[in-house]
Amino acid sequence: MNEWDKRYLGGGNSGRGSYGHHAEGKAQYINNVIDTYNIKSINDLGHGDGNQLTYFKGDFKYYGYDISTVINDRLKQQYEGNDKYTFVSSLDQMTKCDLALSLDVLYHIIDLEQWEYYLNKLFTLGRYVVIYAVDLQLNVAQYFKARPFTQYIQDNFDSYTLIDVKDGFEKNVKFYLYQSK
Repeated sequence: MNEWDKRYLGGGNSGRGSYGHHAEGKAQYINNVIDTYNIKSINDLGHGDGNQLTYFKGDFKYYGYDISTVINDRLKQQYEGNDKYTFVSSLDQMTKCDLALSLDVLYHIIDLEQWEYYLNKLFTLGRYVVIYAVDLQLNVAQYFKARPFTQYIQDNFDSYTLIDVKDGFEKNVKFYLYQSK
């Protein structure tokens, strides 16, 4: 059982990044991307407890994945019968959409090989990609290890261009918007 399953089974949630002004601010940015680029389908690679999702607006099809099978199963039940939302149990079950999201995920992937795998999946699953993360080398806690990713993306995904960077709500956390060429 992974740490996120333990957290959710213990009554925890996705953390402050998915609630209050953090969630509202992220949704404002995402909703602007949805409107500006006429987004009709979204892959969310790390949806957490689903609270952030409730702030997204627009007419789109949503596909969500999370490493926690506990929370993924809860959201499957919660949205059962709602064809707008689909929750999958593997990144391999996702197909390319208009937008791929990675919100507060990269710095929770401790293993370098898994981090690279995740980025490879992220950049095959969206015409546009939004990352909300820290682009620095930081090892703050046992389950928080930030790595510089913009250079990695530039070196490995040359079919994407960084088209926007905007400050987030905590020190060093920013929005990064990429577009496929």
